[in-house]
Amino acid sequence: MASILIVDDSATNRAVLVEALAGDHRISEAANGAEGIGLARTERPDLAITDVVMPKVDGFQLLRELRSDPRTSSIPVIVHTSAYSDEEVLRIVGHDPHTSVLRKPSTSQAVLDGVQAALSSEPRSGTAGEPGATCPARSTGTTTSSEHLAALNRELSGKIRALQLADREREGLVAQLVAAQEEERERIAADIHDDSIQVLTAASMRLELLGRALEDPASLAQHAKLRETVTLAIARLRHLLFQLRPPELDREGLARALEAYLEHGASDAGYTYEVHDRAERQPPPAVRVLLYRIAQEALVNTAKHAHASSVRVLLEEHEGGYRLCVADDGDGFAPEDVTTSRPGHLGLSSMRQRAALAGGWWRIDSAPGEGTKVEVWVPHRDDSGDNGGSG
Repeated sequence: MASILIVDDSATNRAVLVEALAGDHRISEAANGAEGIGLARTERPDLAITDVVMPKVDGFQLLRELRSDPRTSSIPVIVHTSAYSDEEVLRIVGHDPHTSVLRKPSTSQAVLDGVQAALSSEPRSGTAGEPGATCPARSTGTTTSSEHLAALNRELSGKIRALQLADREREGLVAQLVAAQEEERERIAADIHDDSIQVLTAASMRLELLGRALEDPASLAQHAKLRETVTLAIARLRHLLFQLRPPELDREGLARALEAYLEHGASDAGYTYEVHDRAERQPPPAVRVLLYRIAQEALVNTAKHAHASSVRVLLEEHEGGYRLCVADDGDGFAPEDVTTSRPGHLGLSSMRQRAALAGGWWRIDSAPGEGTKVEVWVPHRDDSGDNGGSG
């Protein structure tokens, strides 16, 4: 089975390609060009299919990076685009025997034909304007039949229905997953509060009574150290309670919960912070928890790696959902360097997967010396499954 890397910032486009190819090929996915470069260098796929218009690193830049690296220079690449004509692709990439073009929208058969041709190193000549035609960055005219378009429309309609069903199933899965995670966090928090903290509090009280009976200076000094240790243990457990489930999240909302989180951690991390709440309504509980966890992961990375002096958090309603931005002025980094599992950056893929499962998107914008900005958007969805008019 050939290994194929699909690079596209649209989860829907990736899903369509995966559906067409997954049965006969090993598929890996990247949500942007930077991730695609990293995966291509580490996995060395037999073929890459890339969109062109993507944030941060577009398809043409990805192609240049692959061709300039001896490890990836001969990987066949299919440029999958509706934004550029074959002539424009030819002008930009030049003559490249390992590069072909697949026009969007494309039928499953056109995808399979294009992949087979690219893998055999014999890109077939196609019609530039025909959806699904491939060529080695070469145009041969434009012909489109009504019969072909009707078949394409029927296939696309079927795929849309299948994706809508998958979206509904995914929404239910996300809600169940979030609920299960939060229930477990609440259970652990309750156990810590009702058991561990109570036991240590009782021990602290007994130590206080014991101290009244001590007179020897050395014993009093040891007693003071022991009480300090118990007090520190209680404080750490209370901090753990906050990490598991901040009470502000339910009582006062997402923005206040993020402020409370920053109040606990900003002084230790050494940065100042601002939280701007521009949302006119609170996100539904499941969305609220999801956004809080993604922001928490981003802020953990900031505290561990950024050496930032300031952090800015923005929450706003946007396009039928909620957009959350966490930006710092720290060291920054090259996202393409941490697309694989590198110690300290495991949270990047976790944040993206959480947002994608909720039907949203996640992106990161960073460069060495220029700070880091993490953005996430998820649609408004209440607990009954209503999407709140987001479409």
